[in-house]
Amino acid sequence: MGELSDNPQKIMLGLGTVLASNTLDLATSRVIAEPVCKALIQKHLKRSGSDTADRFCKSVGIVQGTYLAQKNNFNGLDFSRSTIFADGSDEIVLVVTYRIRLLQLLPIDTELKITQSAVTKGWLGGDKTATNKNAEEKISDIRKKNGDSLWNYASLSERSDLIRSMGVKELKDQGYSAVSGMTHVQAYKEDGDTSVFVMVASSNALYGVDSMDKVDKEAIKNNLKYLQSQISADTDNVTKLKVKKSDSSGIKTEEVTCKANKKLVVQVAIPEDEGLKEIYEEQAKALGGNVTFEFVPSYGSAYEKKSESGGSD
Repeated sequence: MGELSDNPQKIMLGLGTVLASNTLDLATSRVIAEPVCKALIQKHLKRSGSDTADRFCKSVGIVQGTYLAQKNNFNGLDFSRSTIFADGSDEIVLVVTYRIRLLQLLPIDTELKITQSAVTKGWLGGDKTATNKNAEEKISDIRKKNGDSLWNYASLSERSDLIRSMGVKELKDQGYSAVSGMTHVQAYKEDGDTSVFVMVASSNALYGVDSMDKVDKEAIKNNLKYLQSQISADTDNVTKLKVKKSDSSGIKTEEVTCKANKKLVVQVAIPEDEGLKEIYEEQAKALGGNVTFEFVPSYGSAYEKKSESGGSD
């Protein structure tokens, strides 16, 4: 708590930089948020420079509490329900619960339990600085530097993450909900008596290839088989799952019961080069199985890339 108390804003900004591109579940978000919120309040909850948060809490009748084995009046403020960027939200939610002992004018020992909350947008979600560009902005910058091609960008891992982020964003615009807690499935919706699960992926069969007739079709087929096994394993025997819902209070996680029927969809972003989509569709048809593949040519051509190993993102 020492470093947090000295400069909690700096710590929060650092956390924001780390967490802005990741999704925290509710429990993890609360574990992170509680000490940060306590440090922020402790630094500012005082009436003068010589005052302390503990003395202030004692003066207004806040009942003592215990935090990290320390019992005092300031620790009577319980921040355990606070969250930071929970379930993909860009909000910091400060929730404090405490008890106040009323001034004893009568021979009655009375305490009131009070809960207060405040919500703010994370700084990094509001200023659009270089450290917090959203996926669309990052993709635009990368394409400008790589001959209008995302596929020629050297960082395969970041490229995959950016494509996945954009895919989920577009699916949400189509009425899907983001999924929490599944390894490979990112989106879900219900279509009548059918639960539709979607996995967002990317694949580039044009690494080191300068003509379409040199594409390794067997490698494509094996890659699709791998993606097929991933979504099948993720959804096998699943009867309930958690999805993220947005309302006026922010993003919340809800548990839903799956429908009787399941539809498994793998949405694969591929380069825009002419003829490539037909090759992928041909290999998906040859593979068979109960997974529907949707190939989405996007993010430019991949022909310029000559020397990157591997065949799939």
